[in-house]
Amino acid sequence: MAFKGVITRLVWCPPLSCIRWLVQYGIKTASEHKMRALQKAIIDNNVLAEYHQMKHTDEDTGGSIIKSTPCVPLVHKVHQQLDAYDKTDQLTWHDGLIPADEIWLKLGGDKGGKIFKQMFQMANLQHPNSPQHTIVVCAFEATDSQFNMDLGLMHFREQVVQLMSSQWRGRKFKLFVFGDYKYFCKIYGLTGPTGRHCCLWCTMQYSDMRLPLQMRTKNCEPRSLESMKRSLDEFRSKGGIPAKAKNFHNVIREPLMSVPLSQVCIPGLHISLGLFMKHFNSFENNCHRLDMEVSTTLSAQDIKDHDDSFTSSYKNLVQITHSARSEDAQAKAIADTSQALMLQMTTLAVATEPADPAVQMLAEAHANSLKLSKSKALWKSRDTALKTGKGPIAGVLDTTLKTIRVCRQAYHGGSFVGNHVHKCSRELSGKYQGLFTRFAECHNVYNSASIMTDDIINKLEEDITSYCQYFRVEFTTDSCPPKFHMLVEHIIPFIKQWRFGLGFLGEQGGEGVHARLNNIR
Repeated sequence: MAFKGVITRLVWCPPLSCIRWLVQYGIKTASEHKMRALQKAIIDNNVLAEYHQMKHTDEDTGGSIIKSTPCVPLVHKVHQQLDAYDKTDQLTWHDGLIPADEIWLKLGGDKGGKIFKQMFQMANLQHPNSPQHTIVVCAFEATDSQFNMDLGLMHFREQVVQLMSSQWRGRKFKLFVFGDYKYFCKIYGLTGPTGRHCCLWCTMQYSDMRLPLQMRTKNCEPRSLESMKRSLDEFRSKGGIPAKAKNFHNVIREPLMSVPLSQVCIPGLHISLGLFMKHFNSFENNCHRLDMEVSTTLSAQDIKDHDDSFTSSYKNLVQITHSARSEDAQAKAIADTSQALMLQMTTLAVATEPADPAVQMLAEAHANSLKLSKSKALWKSRDTALKTGKGPIAGVLDTTLKTIRVCRQAYHGGSFVGNHVHKCSRELSGKYQGLFTRFAECHNVYNSASIMTDDIINKLEEDITSYCQYFRVEFTTDSCPPKFHMLVEHIIPFIKQWRFGLGFLGEQGGEGVHARLNNIR
């Protein structure tokens, strides 16, 4: 129908004339009545569009504007999808890990490109994270601001309540939530991932997250929907001032979904991406400092005495360093002369004439001493001449990444995509070998979609403890992000409760939807 509509507009003729014209070239099409009947059967109740007034970024002014935005929720899609899976015999209860009278439903959302997508997946499938089993139930092309989330998910929130109390063929629903951490904060009413009490699962303060258990000064309690409601009530009773949210465990809004926090899946994929990027940047910065030290050493020696293939990479940097050293030596000599003249001038009891030779010498010395700033500028140019990650040593990291076919995403600050963490965790070695090895042992297990036995869980707990202790001892000056806290404190309890890796109940499948939708667009 869309193709015929385009052809009709191009040739500026009625549909019937267009059909006759196509027949002349051997192209046969069904009647409009049959095509519309087929279109109706395919779409049915799957696509129900609504328009909402949502906030958008004004590209001209940089401010915000409100305009109508299509929002597409899919009513009754969960039951329809279950019927389809049951008809093709795809439903499974994973050897009894999912109770026979339960349907595990995963709900989650994420913004990819310009479109926010609210999705669901059935965990009662062999491969629930497959993109073909990830169903978009609500989408809008706008920013994922709290305003738009509240409006776009208004009907979805009501459907969640209905799902939690409904059944499918005598089986009740157990709902899980997946997504990145910013999404969790918006869904459950926290100020964000940088607040004093930024963890969704407990009330630990940010300052205590790096410390071992025995060194923490504040009591930490697990959160629940009930405790968050008490914090919210107290926050509102004290005036509801966002700047004081830290005094009320950073709870400032009611949750958009009433799914228990124990059923919110720890964002394992984003934990791995964030921690790996942090460690890699630390490794790269240390390589950069080594590049600078090598260039300084070479500048003090005869370049010809070294291998040409090695020094050629440093040639430009060494030349700048030589110039900086020379200018710095001259500037220091001039500064010493200027200081000596100043001392002599202070001994004069009576002001002298401007033409006095001593005054002229002092003025000349002051003028020459300005070269000191030039020297400092040259040293600064030496530092900026070699950008972080571009030196001969640090540059080897990118060469290694290319060798294992890993490319950092330029559009996201040089970050990595999910599958690359597996490769880099196996390949990177050297100074940070102990850190990356311990991290890889944890990542490869907790991000799997496999069933987790007691032996696997116990081994994972030991690996996380080893990684945590190594990081705290060897990297004492590095900051400790909330992702580190989630890994250390909350991954093991979640896996012990549900007996699956985070790849089974987590956000991996939702991330794959973005590429598919972008290709369609």
